[in-house]
Amino acid sequence: MKPVFEQVLPGPERSFKVIMLDLPALEGPYHYHPEMELTWVVSTSGSRYVGGHLAGYEPDDLVLVAPGVPHTWLSSSEGQPRQAQAIVVQFDRRIGGEAFWQLPAMQPVDRFLASVSTAVVVQDPLKRDVTRLMAQMPGACETSRLLLLLQILQMLTLAPHLDYLTDDASRYLVQGHDRERFQLVYSYLISNFRRPITLGEVSAVASLSPPALSRFFTRVARKPLMQVVAAMRVNEACSLLRTTSLPVSEVALRSGFGNLSHFNKTFRNVTNCTPFDYRQRFTGP
Repeated sequence: MKPVFEQVLPGPERSFKVIMLDLPALEGPYHYHPEMELTWVVSTSGSRYVGGHLAGYEPDDLVLVAPGVPHTWLSSSEGQPRQAQAIVVQFDRRIGGEAFWQLPAMQPVDRFLASVSTAVVVQDPLKRDVTRLMAQMPGACETSRLLLLLQILQMLTLAPHLDYLTDDASRYLVQGHDRERFQLVYSYLISNFRRPITLGEVSAVASLSPPALSRFFTRVARKPLMQVVAAMRVNEACSLLRTTSLPVSEVALRSGFGNLSHFNKTFRNVTNCTPFDYRQRFTGP
């Protein structure tokens, strides 16, 4: 499965799009679009994929994604709450036209947006201020929405510290075909990591021999393919350990590990602790 292109249509009399999601779970495809996207996950936890970057997320996750960067938020396969809520704001990088961004007041904001090559994760206390404004957007008129967006962008621009996500893969992709092939493979891994995966089947997706795929993926991602698969599985396991009371053996199985011994060893290598100790951090004695 290759990353899905999403056409963002703001709708009549709208200059940008505000989406309010209320779903059983976040499970959209790994997709991209030419607009910037500000996503606030109000509830649910799971795995966040932005470009080649993988991380777990919790409720109140707030991320600004750059144009053209594939991304998706996937709720964990189990756990509470099973109701996923999010507010997504998608806007053209040049909203308002070129003359608007040449105004002296907008040039700092323009430089900030240009600096976001992959994504920015917004943390508290700024996150509280930004999400307070985002919560007003779904029910606001078009003018108020635009003013709220500009206020949010100004807050981000003036923030003394932001967590910039760096996509290791994007640094080493020289040709567009390489980028497309990597994203095709990465999308396939996202969709299939919970079951056994072989290098042979992934190489067929990439139209490469297994040795060629192994060299290609390591060159682009700076780590072996199966190491990335292991990270995806451990990330899923972490979410299940935090949000469910499933036995560790069941967590291992649902995360894509074939046996408990391999799961325990891989989990410790990635997190520097055992699954039991990890769960204790969040559930207590």
